[in-house]
Amino acid sequence: MPLPAVLHVNYQPGGGWVLRILTRLHQSPSTILRDRVNDWGDGPLSQMGLAVATKFATLNRAGFRLTERFRQIMAELSDRRSEVEDCLHENAVFTFHEHVLPFELLLDIDSFIFEARSTYEIVGGFLREFFKRILDREITQQELATVLESEGLDTLWIEELRASRILFFHQTGAWFAVRVKSLEPLSIEPVILKRHVENLDDPQDYISHEELVAMSRGFESGLESLHRYVIAEIARFEETQR
Repeated sequence: MPLPAVLHVNYQPGGGWVLRILTRLHQSPSTILRDRVNDWGDGPLSQMGLAVATKFATLNRAGFRLTERFRQIMAELSDRRSEVEDCLHENAVFTFHEHVLPFELLLDIDSFIFEARSTYEIVGGFLREFFKRILDREITQQELATVLESEGLDTLWIEELRASRILFFHQTGAWFAVRVKSLEPLSIEPVILKRHVENLDDPQDYISHEELVAMSRGFESGLESLHRYVIAEIARFEETQR
């Protein structure tokens, strides 16, 4: 075998979101749509569709790792409750048994924010190309956001992801802290600080765990909404051919 050679890796990202669109096109009564989807592999949609599927799988792993990291941190804080209370009373800092744990969390935060925003942008690019090549019309990012709003979905997560990505990738680092809601019973919440502060009086200074969860759920709901819209637009195109 001549060297150097390339050993390709089987990623198996799964492509349910894109695959369902492809399946619908192959089953279309419109010969125009069937012809266009048969040319899928010869144009940019093939690579873009693979990118979307890969991004979905990567984002899923980033979300899983972040959830597990939060669980690990919360478990140690709960197990060492008396030390948590001592730190609060003495205005001292809490040190985890694994000193790198907060940095592992910050890496997972960065990964989640990057992958979520990147996936959103790549899906948008894929849809713009799809509408142009398959449905014969242009669609903008703003139109896609309007689709989500028309279903009553909160689109605030789009701007929050954009702003968080800019902040943590271009302007500052993130820090980790724990908001103590109550001691009896113990109620604590991890937060990501946007800047080093002494207290959490200003919600603009941090991202709460609830906000991260809302971003993730908003993203998932948005993807399903956009998928329904694509299928509906395929049906609309078919109607114009009858």
